[in-house]
Amino acid sequence: MAATSYMLFLSCIMLTIFQSLKTVELFYSRREIPKVILKNFNRLWVVITISFGFPIVLSLFLYFFSYFFQRQDDYCWVRHDIIEYAIVIPLSFLLANAVLCTALVARKLFYRGTSSSRIMLTRAHIRQRVYTLILMQLTLGMPWILQYLTLFSPTVSAYHYLFTFANGSQGVMLFILWIFRRYRQNVTARRHKNDTTNTKTNGTGETNFESE
Repeated sequence: MAATSYMLFLSCIMLTIFQSLKTVELFYSRREIPKVILKNFNRLWVVITISFGFPIVLSLFLYFFSYFFQRQDDYCWVRHDIIEYAIVIPLSFLLANAVLCTALVARKLFYRGTSSSRIMLTRAHIRQRVYTLILMQLTLGMPWILQYLTLFSPTVSAYHYLFTFANGSQGVMLFILWIFRRYRQNVTARRHKNDTTNTKTNGTGETNFESE
């Protein structure tokens, strides 16, 4: 059971990384280099091989050829004296992935790349996209960061409660993000409709004036 639990632990980390990379991929257009790289990296066979194949092979190897899961108590998990290698290092990869994804999303949200220069967005766009970036981190990155901080406390700490709250409220956060996105889409659609109506009205007035 210890090997199975550790295999599922590694698979969850890998799937979380691929999920965050898939989310970042949506921010880029088809011709941009990050889109091409992430699209190839998120192919189904790559996701399955890394997320399931690698954890299964590694867990079986550690179970049969090492003392990785041999504890002197009834706790079904890895040995306590190798917690840094078994838990901290895999979660460190997850934190590094969070930094990378945040940098890629921030690059896309705050700058518009051109062939010669980058044009800074307006304050309204920056404020809106900062909210999007924060909500994305609350749903994808914060639970794992809080779990990482719980590793350094031998007893129950505030990070354990925060991790439980953040992990349990992901659905609510995604719902809030969806509502915010729908609100912005409706505002943009109404503004576009009003601009079109005003353009037609002005055009009609000019035509009547010329005919007179």
